[in-house]
Amino acid sequence: MIHVRGALAIGETSRFLIEVNSNIDGPVFVRLRNRTKATRRATYLLGPFVLYCDSRPVIPANQNEYVPQFKANIEPQGKFTFQLKPEDARDVGGKRCWIIDVVSEVLFNQITKVDYELLISLDINNFKKSKYQQDIYESIEGDVVAKQYSNHDIQEFIEVGAKIKKSQTKERNQHLVIVTHGMISNVSNDMMYIMEQLRAIDRDDLDEELILDGYTGNVCRTELGIKNLGIRLANYIVKERYNTNIKKISFIGHSLGGLVQTFAIAYIYILHGWFFDAVKPVNFISLATPFLGLYSHIGNYTKRLLSSGALGQTGEDLRYHSHNKLKNFSILYLLSGDPAHSILQKFERRTLYANAINDGIVPLASSALLYLDYSKILKDSKLLKKETDDIRSIVMTWKEFQDSEDFKVYKKVNPKSKIFRRVSLTNTVGNLVLPEPPKNITSDMNVLIHDQVYQYNDIPDSEYFPPDGIDEIMAMDRHQLQECMARRWHAGKSWRKVIVCLEGDAHNSINVRRRYSNSCGWAVISHMILNHFIKPQKCDVPEADIVSQPASRDEADMEPNKTYAWLLKEDKEKGGLIRRATNALNPIARRL
Repeated sequence: MIHVRGALAIGETSRFLIEVNSNIDGPVFVRLRNRTKATRRATYLLGPFVLYCDSRPVIPANQNEYVPQFKANIEPQGKFTFQLKPEDARDVGGKRCWIIDVVSEVLFNQITKVDYELLISLDINNFKKSKYQQDIYESIEGDVVAKQYSNHDIQEFIEVGAKIKKSQTKERNQHLVIVTHGMISNVSNDMMYIMEQLRAIDRDDLDEELILDGYTGNVCRTELGIKNLGIRLANYIVKERYNTNIKKISFIGHSLGGLVQTFAIAYIYILHGWFFDAVKPVNFISLATPFLGLYSHIGNYTKRLLSSGALGQTGEDLRYHSHNKLKNFSILYLLSGDPAHSILQKFERRTLYANAINDGIVPLASSALLYLDYSKILKDSKLLKKETDDIRSIVMTWKEFQDSEDFKVYKKVNPKSKIFRRVSLTNTVGNLVLPEPPKNITSDMNVLIHDQVYQYNDIPDSEYFPPDGIDEIMAMDRHQLQECMARRWHAGKSWRKVIVCLEGDAHNSINVRRRYSNSCGWAVISHMILNHFIKPQKCDVPEADIVSQPASRDEADMEPNKTYAWLLKEDKEKGGLIRRATNALNPIARRL
C-alpha cells in the first residue's frame, strides 16, 4: 500500500502522478485525510485549514463519458475516498496513469499549514490496518507507483501524452506571460489552471517560447494597496525576471490583479523606460477587474467592509471616493490617464472579460469600463438561448443608464429590482472554500454572450467630458467621475470586451480558481488562449491617437518630478484589520 504524509501552506499544491500496471483489472482505492486537529475549524483567520482534491486520468479512455472525482471542502479530520477505475484511463505502454492534486485552501496566514495523509491500495480494507512509519511511494508488488511533485515541480511537469514539445531545431524568442491574482494574490494555486492551459499549447502552433510566471511575494499582502503591490510586481519583473532573451511580454490579471498590473507597467514605463523598448508589449488581459472601483451597485455589507479598514489601503483604493472628499485624485482616476494610458496604447491587444451576472464583488459596469452595446448583448443572449431574467434585468438597467443625460437613473432604480443576481461578497468569500458544485463539467458550454471591439468613437458624447479644468473634476460626484474615468480608459485605445454568463460563483470561476469546482470558466480560458496566443487578432489603433513615450528617467531624477510623484514616491505600508488580527493570532498558531 502507498502511504504518504505531508503539509501544505498557503499557495502550495502536492501533485501525485499515479502509474498503475495494465494487468490490474480492478479499481485502485484512494483516501485523502485532512490530519489537522478538529479544534482548528474554529480558527478561521489562521487558515482556514481546508483542502481541495481532484483526480483525473492523464489520458481519458473517453473524454465525453469521464466524470471527474473531486471534493472542494475537506475540513479538519475530514476524508475523501474515491476510486481510480481502469475503464476511465487509456492504456499507454502497459500503464494507466492518473493525476491527483491536493491543494491548500489557506487564505489568511503564511505560517500555518494543513496536514494531510494520502493512502492508495488495491484493497479498501487496508486503510483500516495502515499504521504510518514512513512515506511509501510504491506497492510491494510494484503494480502501483506514486510520484510526487511540489509547486516548483509542477511548473516543469509534463503530462504523459501532453502536447508540449521541446523544440530540437532552433532557439525561439521568449514571450514572458505574467499572471497576477486578485485579493489574496495566490498566483501559484488560483492561477494554476490558466498557466497549465498555456503550457499545454502545441509548440508547433507558436513561433516563440512562452515563459509563464507570477509574483508570489504579494501573497497575504492584499491590504497594502494597489500602489505598493504594483511597485513590488514591477521590481520583480525588471530586476528578477527580465533577461535579454525575452522579446515580448503579456499580462493576465484577475480582479484586483488587473489594477496591480496596470500600476506596474506604468511604473516600469516611467522609471525603466528602456524596458518597453527592449520588450514588446503584446497582450493586456483582465478578468473581472474593477477598473472603476467597487462602490457603485454593490451591497451595503460590501461598502461597510471597504470602509471599515478590513482591507487596509486596498479597501480605500476601491471605495470609489469622489475627489472633493479625498482632497486629491484617487488612484483609480490617476491610473485611467498617463502614464498608464500611453503604455497601454502600445499593446497589440487590450481585452477585458467581464461577468454579466453572479459576480458578488465586481459589477459589470466596472469590469467592462461602463460602455457597452447593451441592445446587442440582449439580442445575442437570446440567440445563444442565454436569456434569463437576470441578463434582461442588468442589460435594461445599464442601457437606461447609458442613454440618460444625467445619472438620476441610479436613484430611480427600484431597490427591489435585480440589477444582477443577488450574490453578495459574503457568498463569494464563502465559495472560496465551499463552492457550489457545478451543474455541468464541460468546456463546451456556450457562456460567451458578447464579444466586440470598442473604439473611442463608439462611445456617446457626454456633458461631463472633457472636464473644464481641475475644479470641475474635483466637484464631480461618484457617478460623473465614473463616466469620466471610463472615457479616460477608452481614449485613443481600442478595447475588446468579452461578456460572459457563468453559473454559481462567477468571480472565482472566470479564472477557474479550481479545476472542477469552477469548471464553468473553462470556455473563458479556452477563448482567451485561442484569441491571444494561438490565433491572435490585432486590434489596430489609428496612428493619430498614439502618443509618444515620455522620456525615461534615472532614479536620481524622479523625485523632483511632481507630475508622476503619485506613481514614483513609495508610500508607507498600511495594514488592514484582517492582517492585524491574523498577526495577533500567529503566536497561538505556533502553539497549536
